[in-house]
Amino acid sequence: MSDTILKVKNLTKFFPIMGGVIRHKIGEVKAVNNVSFNIKKGDIIGIVGESGCGKSTVARLILNLIKPTSGEVIFQSQNIFSLSKGEMRKIRKKMQMIFQDPYSAFDPRFTVFESLSEIFVIQKVENVNIKEEVFRLLKIVGLKPEHSDYYPYELSGGQKQRIVIARAIALNPELIILDEPTSSLDVSVQSQILNLLQDIQHKFNLTYLFISHNLSVVNYFCNEIMVMYLGKIVERASCEDLFQQPFHPYTKALISSIFVPDPDKRLTIAPLEGDVPSPINLPSGCVFHTRCKLASKICREKEPKATEITLNHYVACHHSLKNNKE
Repeated sequence: MSDTILKVKNLTKFFPIMGGVIRHKIGEVKAVNNVSFNIKKGDIIGIVGESGCGKSTVARLILNLIKPTSGEVIFQSQNIFSLSKGEMRKIRKKMQMIFQDPYSAFDPRFTVFESLSEIFVIQKVENVNIKEEVFRLLKIVGLKPEHSDYYPYELSGGQKQRIVIARAIALNPELIILDEPTSSLDVSVQSQILNLLQDIQHKFNLTYLFISHNLSVVNYFCNEIMVMYLGKIVERASCEDLFQQPFHPYTKALISSIFVPDPDKRLTIAPLEGDVPSPINLPSGCVFHTRCKLASKICREKEPKATEITLNHYVACHHSLKNNKE
């Protein structure tokens, strides 16, 4: 558990905005802005934030599905952005991703068996009985051998996601990124998939990076949380610490917005005011200052750095201690 499996250093991604008659750059969307963090082997780390905060872009950058504007992603002591296509193909065996929509994850012309078996063909895996391996994967995710003959349209949403999980673990990865893996599923199925993912993580000692906008799900599933706002990580702590003692005003607002089915429990923190600023034209200083009741001159002029407020609890806020007393 002490070994660091992934290092993200000053990761930045700005998407150019093209316009004009000759299609020149007229601006840029600052999707991810100088993000850094480490993940240890066996951890389950969550990234939460509103839609558009940059969390899914971080996932795609880590897998080298898109190139960064700057920064590094170090996996197995290698900066993945400097690898050749052949070297990256080898790395991809150890880094997998489960996307949000299982319905678009399959070729409708392929059976489940064909979808799973092509992994071993593409990666040129030798000395493997593909049929036995497919059946083994189906058993791990709670499906039967006969499901291998099904086409995608014959499967439920939960069954499709189980097949996606089977495909992700087929090559014995070390790191799996889960991008909203249950958001498109019925509530009754979501807990089943989360429990399955937890069982697989324990069985194979996997490392998860879990991306979601749902704090309750992340609190249930993860052991540590990073909160993102407008491309930046504003707070990071264990789930227990974050929920018991949040420091950043944005984190406090997110937690207070969680619905609690108790008529006697009242909202203790006022909801956020104003709209999220455009990532095309970010505010100066702290990107949250336009919506923060504690904002002062330093917030408008200077970007706060992540500071360890308590043990392993990091906050990027000039007034974090003041905010915690209120």
